[in-house]
Amino acid sequence: MQIDKQLESLLSQLQPKSELEMVAKIKSKLNNKKKVVMDFTKELSTEKLLKFPMQERLAYINRKAKRILRRYVDKVEVGWGKESLHKYVDDAIKNGIIALDTETNDTTDYLNCKLVGLCLYTKGRKAAYFPVNHTNWENDERIPNQCTEEDVREEVQRLIDAGVKFVLQNGKFDRQVLQCTCDVIIPIHWDTMIAARLLDENIISAGLKALIRQYIEQTQDPYSIESLFGAVKNEYLDPYVFALYAAVDALDTLLLKDFQEKWFNEKGLERLYHSLYLETELPVTPITADIELRGIAYDKPYSDRLAKKYHKLLEDYNIKLQEELDKLQPKVDAWRKSDIANYKPKTTKGKKQSTAKSLAEKLDNPLTPDSLGSSTQLAILLYDILGMDAVDEDNPRSTDKETLPILAKKYNSELLKVLSERNKVNTLVRDFIDKLPTLLNPKDGKIHCHFNQIGSEEKGIVTGRFSSTDPNLQQIPSHNKEIRLLFKGSEYEYHNEVNDNLLEIEEVNELETTNGWKFCKDINVGDYIITEEDTKALVSSISKVGTKYIFKLEEK
Repeated sequence: MQIDKQLESLLSQLQPKSELEMVAKIKSKLNNKKKVVMDFTKELSTEKLLKFPMQERLAYINRKAKRILRRYVDKVEVGWGKESLHKYVDDAIKNGIIALDTETNDTTDYLNCKLVGLCLYTKGRKAAYFPVNHTNWENDERIPNQCTEEDVREEVQRLIDAGVKFVLQNGKFDRQVLQCTCDVIIPIHWDTMIAARLLDENIISAGLKALIRQYIEQTQDPYSIESLFGAVKNEYLDPYVFALYAAVDALDTLLLKDFQEKWFNEKGLERLYHSLYLETELPVTPITADIELRGIAYDKPYSDRLAKKYHKLLEDYNIKLQEELDKLQPKVDAWRKSDIANYKPKTTKGKKQSTAKSLAEKLDNPLTPDSLGSSTQLAILLYDILGMDAVDEDNPRSTDKETLPILAKKYNSELLKVLSERNKVNTLVRDFIDKLPTLLNPKDGKIHCHFNQIGSEEKGIVTGRFSSTDPNLQQIPSHNKEIRLLFKGSEYEYHNEVNDNLLEIEEVNELETTNGWKFCKDINVGDYIITEEDTKALVSSISKVGTKYIFKLEEK
């Protein structure tokens, strides 16, 4: 208090009275400003929740989750420590089947994620949630008595060794998460997401909650992890509260599997069940997971060089476009003075009347290459100013990539010829040259896209075509070799098999000799090979079996 009085006295000597009054008013408003108090009776969006302190957010989320998920309280348990997990695995081994789900730290990046918890369900037990990396939000320290990744690895390996059947929803992801976080690779006995797509290819959503509402519990109110916990990181949540959401996923997965199995066994679905699901799609799932995990090697140095080339090409096209626009400027200026260009139509919305913009107001002045990126402005230039005829009856003011070359040829328009070429280059720059480097995973510098083995939507119709997303690498232009060269073969190490001075090596490989690196077929008896121990070995004989060369060596 004494310091505040001294400060006010000093301010009074330095500042005019009017400024002091202003400061006093601001102070008064700040002191009288009502503190925002959370109303627990209202539904708050994630955006609004983020404005509150963490402690209040957690309190609100706990109340909301318990209210929405209270029907699961008696169906769920939280397992603390390895001993609890070990006993649960014992029961699963007796049953021979278990549903499994993983929870990460709010990411689908399996390469860099952290395992927050493991969800398990086997019949005769409650659905269980085993915390692994929950932390205190105040200091980010792990809360005690949790399982470790090593605990999870050992117990999951026990399940694998015992031949327990794993039931999963989108098992590819759980397999990847456990492989990257716990160094254990689970087999996939049943995948409810893939089964759902096969049983109904036109299903709107193959997400677990949506499937449960559609087939198992139609009266269930919709909710999601985002709507419940979106304002707080998973690892900060109370494990007992989070378990009501997470552990139930494992329970629902096994329930859904039992329902789907009965459906598959209906008469007439034998081929769908055995040939397509059991013998084709399920075996492909772990392969797809491994392909995603391996990633696609990307030539970054080449990409940087190509980016310079294509950005320069784009710049040159823009210069040419501006030259063509400058030639048209007198015609554009004359058109701007016309009645048609300045007509402002009246529009009515309900009882309100307003005036729309005129065509002249919609057009940039002066026109630039960027203006032509607007379909509205380009249509005004082509059809209103230059008077070109429509070539598409269904879309008379079309400016799409199919229409522009037709108009360019019909009217011998240099502007449209350059624009068409510029647009092609711009598409390559936008979708590949500039975008792909931003998608390289920091862990290995590769692109890890998502492969969907049983679903691709084309013009509103769901097909079973194998597809690629995030990014869609099936759109790589086949006609452009420069873009295709952005992707390269992964670097690999091979180990030569040496037994009793016999070196076996695939014919496609090279060996280092005292005369440089040579392909197997180019090595002769009498050549010296440099071994992995960096010593010289004389090739005394050569034979070939299948695709392998066998060299007999004598060390010198």
